[in-house]
Amino acid sequence: MNGCSTIPGNHSSWTSFQHRRSTDGTPATHPSVIDYVLASPLSSYFISKLAVSPETEWSDHAYLSWDLFVPGTEITRCPPVRRPRPHIAIPLLSDIDHLQHELLHSRNKSHHERLLKVYGHASCHPQSTPLKIFTDGSCLKNNTAAACAGLGIYVGPNHHLNLSARILGPQRNNRAELYAILATIQRTSLSRTLEIYTDSTYAIQSIVYNAPDNAQCCWNCPNGDLLQVIAQWILARASTIAFTHVHAHIGITQNEQADQLAKAGANLPLPQQHSNLDFLSLPTPPPFIPQSHTCIAKVSTTLPDPRSSVSTMARCIPATSSTVDHRGRSHRRKMEDANLSRLRLAADTGGAAFWKFYKSLRNPDKPLPKVTLEQLTSCFIPRMNPPDPHTTSFDPRSPNTKAPELRLS
Repeated sequence: MNGCSTIPGNHSSWTSFQHRRSTDGTPATHPSVIDYVLASPLSSYFISKLAVSPETEWSDHAYLSWDLFVPGTEITRCPPVRRPRPHIAIPLLSDIDHLQHELLHSRNKSHHERLLKVYGHASCHPQSTPLKIFTDGSCLKNNTAAACAGLGIYVGPNHHLNLSARILGPQRNNRAELYAILATIQRTSLSRTLEIYTDSTYAIQSIVYNAPDNAQCCWNCPNGDLLQVIAQWILARASTIAFTHVHAHIGITQNEQADQLAKAGANLPLPQQHSNLDFLSLPTPPPFIPQSHTCIAKVSTTLPDPRSSVSTMARCIPATSSTVDHRGRSHRRKMEDANLSRLRLAADTGGAAFWKFYKSLRNPDKPLPKVTLEQLTSCFIPRMNPPDPHTTSFDPRSPNTKAPELRLS
């Protein structure tokens, strides 16, 4: 293609430059054409330009460059085809297969639905007048080897359901509170609506809020044997039980009477096993089966859910604004409103939470003293740099400071 008149460009020139000396010693250059562009007749129509570079200092050959124009065709791409995933059906051959299929296709149940699964559905025709019962548990010398726990049930003066008894098993205060509720459920009619008043937040939360989780774990929890029996007796009832939390030692007469009965029961001797006072071993009646699913939970309480109160208290804390106006008075007002909301929420939750938050406001932790940069520097420089010179007791030539020699026997 070099020198072809049909190809545009400057390509009629030398391609090789051999630098030699003549016979008289003067330098001479012998140019020649030894580099070619070869192309077939069909492809020569697509060459739009051919050029040969001039002589360069770094090579004795000139490089050749050409532009090739090839007309292209537009590629039409087909839209992607989305094939449906194959439906894989697991054969349901055993009970484990059915459980796995139910688990994979199940949804997260609400707390109300989980309560219905543990305690069952209540009757749609409850008695109009609920029976109000105050229960309490007491433990003398709690968390010691000489602990004595008792339960107290108070309905009214000289009522036949009033009870003062000693509990069996571990002598603990929380266990006595649960024993009092179990004895109340066992000694009342299964069709009578109950309102149980207690000052134990542990007992209410264990029965109303934590029961579904504990039942799913086979009651593997503190006092699980007692909570399981309570669940079986509630399952056998047709009526509802409403738990109301009352504050202890604030002048409620019925609660004070239940507390006195519980303390008197703690001083009684231990009852015999499998007796009428061994409430844990009494035979459980069969579960109550309503004519239709009423979706009425058998247990309820006015005590707020402790799991939701944590998130609610976190939402009460306002976000700190980047711009503080009016000398920070608006931000201070927001913090005061947040503390007031947290105080009200802690008061509704229980006395312990209220007084704990009150003490944190009344006696806040003292801030750490400020340390200047000079104090930090004078403290860290001796720690970072070894003392120089070394102590007088250090002698590198001493045999005690040398590494032990390895001896082969």
